[in-house]
Amino acid sequence: MSSKKKNEHGDPAQGPETAEKTPETPETAQAEAEPQAAPAPAAEAKPAEETPASATNIPATGYVPAEPPARKGLGAVAVIGLAAYLLLWFGLCVELPWSGRTLVLMGLLHVMSRSLSAVSGTLLPVRPGEGTLNVFHQAADKKVAVLAVGWVVLSAAAMVAVWPSVGGVMALGAVVTLLLVRRMASKQFEGMSGDIAGFQLQTAELVMLGLMVRMERILAL
Repeated sequence: MSSKKKNEHGDPAQGPETAEKTPETPETAQAEAEPQAAPAPAAEAKPAEETPASATNIPATGYVPAEPPARKGLGAVAVIGLAAYLLLWFGLCVELPWSGRTLVLMGLLHVMSRSLSAVSGTLLPVRPGEGTLNVFHQAADKKVAVLAVGWVVLSAAAMVAVWPSVGGVMALGAVVTLLLVRRMASKQFEGMSGDIAGFQLQTAELVMLGLMVRMERILAL
């Protein structure tokens, strides 16, 4: 009797919800009969393969050097102009009658051209910018300008002393070349620059050499 009453009122450790059992089905019975499979072991992570430094052009220290700036090659027009200048210079030298006065004038020719180049960098207006000639022009004082003019006068006087007629024409041609280049630079480039000064130097030398050859031919007649 006590057990029946206890069952009717329910076991105090087991509530009425758990007393009701879910009816078993074939699927649930089969699922309970099958043993649960053990979880698969986790795959071990493989260490990342290191890329050799030679494959990525990165040194082992990790420092990546900066790429060098791209070099600009010499243009075809510049190569043709240089070849034409050298051929013309060689042709004029071949036409010279080699003598003592000719050799001295050839040496003074280079002194005169470089003295005029110094004058163009100190006295003539220079193109504004950060070029080398602009820095030289700003740093040069009156003493440098006077010294450059003095070298021009001395080289011209020496050329006239060696051969008055030929040396005088050569010195005059060099000065006229400087004035023409200065005019061209002022109109087209707002003043002199390092490249224009080099152009003036080479042109003055070529003009003086040509005048020397021409004057010697005239005097030989």
